[in-house]
Amino acid sequence: MTEDKNQNFNVFAYGSLMDQRFVERLIGRAIKTMPAKLEGYKKLKLPNRKYPFAIKEPKSIILGKLLINLNLQELKKIEEWEKTPEPLYKEIKVSVETEEGKKEAFMYVGNEAKAHEFKIR
Repeated sequence: MTEDKNQNFNVFAYGSLMDQRFVERLIGRAIKTMPAKLEGYKKLKLPNRKYPFAIKEPKSIILGKLLINLNLQELKKIEEWEKTPEPLYKEIKVSVETEEGKKEAFMYVGNEAKAHEFKIR
């Protein structure tokens, strides 16, 4: 992740972060969002887990929401939210399709080692 304090970031959400009120409580302010689509990934429900898990799947699509123009401090709050005792997620950069065209965003995808552990690969 970039450390430029003046830079703004987008996050592609496909689980709990799609709840705008939750995100606004988490980061402490109102934000702009828009529907977004990510091709090449599939959203899964893991056994005995509340939150979804995304893995690469060439012909799949995840419909989600783009959280727009977050600052570095807000992005770090979201990163903290995504941490789990066993590293279930990793942060990657993706290109999502929106009504305004393609946008770059961070996304939290499933850790491939955990995908094997849960026998979803």
